[in-house]
Amino acid sequence: MGQVLEAASSFNPKGHFEDRDFMELHREALGGGDGELLYTATAEQELTLTEPLQQRAREYVQQRADLPLWGFKDPRTTLFLNDWRQLLPEARFVFVYRSPEFVVNSLRRRRDPPLFVRAANGNETFLWRRAADMWVSYNQRVLRFLAEHPQRCVLLCADSLATDFEPFLDAVRQSWQLPLHAIDTSDVFDPKLMRSHVPPVLRWKTRWRASVRQTLRQLEEAYRKYRCW
Repeated sequence: MGQVLEAASSFNPKGHFEDRDFMELHREALGGGDGELLYTATAEQELTLTEPLQQRAREYVQQRADLPLWGFKDPRTTLFLNDWRQLLPEARFVFVYRSPEFVVNSLRRRRDPPLFVRAANGNETFLWRRAADMWVSYNQRVLRFLAEHPQRCVLLCADSLATDFEPFLDAVRQSWQLPLHAIDTSDVFDPKLMRSHVPPVLRWKTRWRASVRQTLRQLEEAYRKYRCW
């Protein structure tokens, strides 16, 4: 999943497991750093890699061509799924969705500047609607891609990873004929890191946003429909 990975941080002490080549490529496609499009792109907005970035992507793919099995993880990939579908015609896609209130709270704790507004008196306001809409946009893209390419995708719920990991692994071995090996999930999975305290008001506001409720319901239905075990 990469030789040079994004380092651990206070928000992700076990590491991000993100290949820096692909992460930086996506960042450039979004305008550098964590550009505004990362937070504001709607599910309907078509984003694509420029030709120079597609060429760089092809070079990354070629550099890994001799590996029997390889992959990369980067949430920004969700914004460029059609590009990667064409760049990697044999690729398989594993999508993991997480409960919206935990994602929104994680974005709040991370304090990404595009999600905050500073008043003249210095007080900051968290743009929770933008954060919630960001969760909706990413997951609606996943749902659309999943429906269009079901044989190339699998959908996982982050809350069920620990209990579903073994059957998921068995199903992937059988369905995709991939020589994957089991690991002790406790080496990389800590439930306490997935369950940070969400302020009750933020939880309520996020869960009751109509677009969030609809998307979560669709994800849960897709999880039951497309799970391969």
